[in-house]
Amino acid sequence: LNSLSVTVTDNTGVTNQEPIQQKVTYQAANFHQPTQMVFDVANNRALVLNDSYNYKTHPSIIAINLDTGAQTLLSGGASIPIDLMFSSPSNMTLDVAGNRLIVLDWNGLTSVDLTTGKRSRFTLGNLPHTTQISYIQAIAFDNANSKLWMWTSQGLVAVNSSTGSPTIVTDTVQGNANIEIDNSMSIQIDDINQRLIVAGSSNSFRGLVGIDMNSGDRTIISDSNTPNASNLANFSGRIAIDPSQHRIFMTDTWQSVIYEINSLTGERNPLITPATTKSLVKRPTDVFLDSEKNRLVILDGDIDSLIVFDLSSNEVSLMTEIHTNSSEFLSDPIKAITFDPQSDKIFASDYSSIVSIDADDGDKILFKQ
Repeated sequence: LNSLSVTVTDNTGVTNQEPIQQKVTYQAANFHQPTQMVFDVANNRALVLNDSYNYKTHPSIIAINLDTGAQTLLSGGASIPIDLMFSSPSNMTLDVAGNRLIVLDWNGLTSVDLTTGKRSRFTLGNLPHTTQISYIQAIAFDNANSKLWMWTSQGLVAVNSSTGSPTIVTDTVQGNANIEIDNSMSIQIDDINQRLIVAGSSNSFRGLVGIDMNSGDRTIISDSNTPNASNLANFSGRIAIDPSQHRIFMTDTWQSVIYEINSLTGERNPLITPATTKSLVKRPTDVFLDSEKNRLVILDGDIDSLIVFDLSSNEVSLMTEIHTNSSEFLSDPIKAITFDPQSDKIFASDYSSIVSIDADDGDKILFKQ
């Protein structure tokens, strides 16, 4: 137990000082520049791709309980063989039937067992004429058809998950030849409409494209002309889709915005901006939709946090935070964090202080010894 003297001043100027005791438990893993996450529905957790910290640690996979915010190391640390350590992981997708996470690392793929965290290589075959697949940008796993989709320098590639055999999928409509996606950050599977949703961001195209999974034919969902240039994203980043409600959620890291995009009209609505989130959202690097609780969970790579946006009330709250340089928080590196479900508060501590964070509205109280 950590015993602290807490001084609180209310809005009338009355000051009260009371002792407080709070049990703070140590997390098994901390965020360091998180870059992407996927939602592991069966285990009620988010899996976060955790980048290296000043090159002192190797990139890892951290699992976060979505009810408590507790964090555990799924895959990483000294037990990983050198040849299976991540170098520059950038994208990942979940293979439910295979009980594995597939991680894109440079131009190769690594499988991570969801139970043990054990890693292995995902072997890809060659394209016709013995051409090797190069410059893989984004990946997504089609669990209904056991197929891995990849956006590469050769275009869209479908991979048989059992054999690793790849097939290039091209657009058959001649008029669609000018829909080029030079740089894709994200691919999502739209099972209802049997299509891929691809986010592209480059000089030639900035927006969302739908690709028929059977024919390969492409349709622009949203860009500067669809429906217009209003609320155009600076950078089309990660996406989460809700096909039944005809909506797509997309991060714009450069503007610190989360967009809701109508998948029928292409209209873009800024759901979360710096002006509407009490400055909680700094650099949204990924987003997923928690349909059961009707909320978005946003990964912020600047304050190393998971942020919750309630789609019913539009309220923003902090799910879990590990490290920040803000003077409102702790000055030293975080040593421990815990979530108290009874008070709905997150408590984190460094060597000499504890910060209490309200999980509903993000309000903070800093307790110093």
